[in-house]
Amino acid sequence: RLDQHHQQLKALSSGPSANEAAVCADILQCMEALTQVQRGFLSLLAVAKADNNIDTVRLMGRQANLVKADVEAMQKLKKQIMGKQRKAQRLTAEFRAVQAIKEVDPNDLRDVPASAAGYQRIMDFYRFTDAAKYNFGRVYAGPNFFTDVKSNVAILEVRDPNGSLLYGGYAVSGDRNCPGVQLGACNHFQAIECVDGLGETYSRDFDAEFKLVTEFADAAQCKQRFPTWEGGGRALLWSKK
Repeated sequence: RLDQHHQQLKALSSGPSANEAAVCADILQCMEALTQVQRGFLSLLAVAKADNNIDTVRLMGRQANLVKADVEAMQKLKKQIMGKQRKAQRLTAEFRAVQAIKEVDPNDLRDVPASAAGYQRIMDFYRFTDAAKYNFGRVYAGPNFFTDVKSNVAILEVRDPNGSLLYGGYAVSGDRNCPGVQLGACNHFQAIECVDGLGETYSRDFDAEFKLVTEFADAAQCKQRFPTWEGGGRALLWSKK
């Protein structure tokens, strides 16, 4: 059953592994080098034909065909490596199309540890929920399956000097239907503008980390929230990205 192999499907459909990516890069370099060699043989073949040098024509023709066969073999190998990714993507799409939407109460997800295990709890909790209602930034309709999570997910855990949990929360980056902590009144921090890899400028006020530290700072000013806390302790922020 596909739902019993989510991690395998995630690994396959999200992209090639590091080793596979390295092999594909080597294959592309080899194909480029072989193509240059093939062009050299074809150039010599054209000269031989113009000179009516039959022996050289036959030799250059054979060499060009051998290199062509090597290039085709490299292309076949690359196709085999990438083929499993396309198959997993197709299987995932077919599975999502027939999967029923799971209803959840976000209040049931509490005390999430600031760790990779906590992140996995969030993924397990929201898996198969309505992507239009719980937006993780990659799909916007149908059930969430999480083969590829675009938005960042962050978890903040704050403990007092005795190790007791003061605050625990999680947030998802974005400004539309994102699970977890939402952006409140930014009275303690000011979001800065950043430039992404494409040169676009955006404000970080909807970053998952900014949502969390803003909410905690607001809560820390409320004596009703932490009536016995006098300050100090330890904060741990875990971020997927």
